[in-house]
Amino acid sequence: MSIAPIRREIVVGTGQARAFEVFTADMTSWWPSAHHIGSAPIKEIVIEPRAGGRWFTLHEDGTETSTGVVTGW
Repeated sequence: MSIAPIRREIVVGTGQARAFEVFTADMTSWWPSAHHIGSAPIKEIVIEPRAGGRWFTLHEDGTETSTGVVTGW
């Protein structure tokens, strides 16, 4: 089975570099806290800034849930 990539575009009032920084380095500040796959509330969302890096959520109970892998940076 093949799953098509998700593509979404949003126009924001800032430069591309700043928008990318907020999206990746400060995801916890804007991600809806109710939208997660763990069993405990979100403590932090982490995207490791490199190809091959992990994208995961740290939860308040110390558990982690994997969201994905960075394929390009």
